[in-house]
Amino acid sequence: MVTGEVPVNWRKAGITPIFKKGNKEDPGNYRLVSLTLILGNVMEQLILGTMSRHIKDKKITRSSQYGFNKGKSCLTNLIKFYNELTVLVDEGRAVDIVYLDCSKVFDIASHKILIEKLLKYGLDEQRSVLGPILFNIFINDLNYGAVCNINKFADDTKLRGVTDMLESHAAIQKDPDRLEKWTDRNLKFNKGKYKALHMGKNNLRPQHMLGTAQLESSFAEKDMGVLVDSKLNMSQQCALATKKANDFNLPDVCWKYNTAERKKSRRILEYMEDNFLTELLRKPTREGAPLDLLFTNREGLVGDVTVEGCLGHSDHEMIEYLILGVVRRGISRTATLDFWRANFGLFRSLVDRVPWETVLKGKGVQEDWTFFKKEILKAQEQAVPTC
Repeated sequence: MVTGEVPVNWRKAGITPIFKKGNKEDPGNYRLVSLTLILGNVMEQLILGTMSRHIKDKKITRSSQYGFNKGKSCLTNLIKFYNELTVLVDEGRAVDIVYLDCSKVFDIASHKILIEKLLKYGLDEQRSVLGPILFNIFINDLNYGAVCNINKFADDTKLRGVTDMLESHAAIQKDPDRLEKWTDRNLKFNKGKYKALHMGKNNLRPQHMLGTAQLESSFAEKDMGVLVDSKLNMSQQCALATKKANDFNLPDVCWKYNTAERKKSRRILEYMEDNFLTELLRKPTREGAPLDLLFTNREGLVGDVTVEGCLGHSDHEMIEYLILGVVRRGISRTATLDFWRANFGLFRSLVDRVPWETVLKGKGVQEDWTFFKKEILKAQEQAVPTC
């Protein structure tokens, strides 16, 4: 603290690659996480507290930045941005959004430029690399001279501007031109992933340029995990979320073979087995996902199960089936088995008579279980009396 120098061994880190998405053989699909010495982490927390107070007192970070700021989040970012956007569209205005994509900003940000910006904001005493808060300082001047509304969450940045007339489009085009110059001086954006979304009934769908490159227009874009389309209709996002849910959030269950990967799913299957339940549906009920399930605890009670057609505006397929058993009304009585008077010799003999190897050959787990349960219950009725 006195010398302002970080010990050499505190600068060493163990690098752990964390898989994000895509092809696992592509190194670019991994996020590198540095595990540093605990003493160094404690020191960074002390410095972080001092820097945070300075930034708050001096109001250094712009309100457009929602990342790594107390009281702000992805949710507040989306609500603020799209609430203002919805108001403009409801007023009949044409609005364009340009989504920007940074290229591994935490890895390639220039330390020299960062130090210059720290000096500018009166933070010359800080030398530790405190990722998030330093990045907010690094990208803070991205807004300078902006014509559009700029909204940021860490390095996820988007521009919004009204494009009712060609004159307003010309004004908005100044921002991509200005950003082009900013990236040349500071850090690179991934131009190949820049997208423009056109909204509003009277939108002229103008072409936006970034230098000499024309930005690709899109009908829907993912903004921090939420799919936004040009009509501001959330049906695609709802469909995507529902499809991910898949089997009441149990997509790992194989109902045909009664197997599951996750512990939670296996507990549900065990509950089914303990209560002699059988799942009858074998077809998806919504966009390829079996979101609806049909159970019975007695063979022959339900039959003619079909999945087809929709009711009204629902996007779920209808399930139709017949209840074949006789439903009796009255007081429910649970029969208690009297194992003291059971004829276990007869029970064993009845079970041995079943050609198990022959009848179970080539069947799935669910079919095996159904047949096994049927034969055991049949033997039980003959060999074990009730009280």
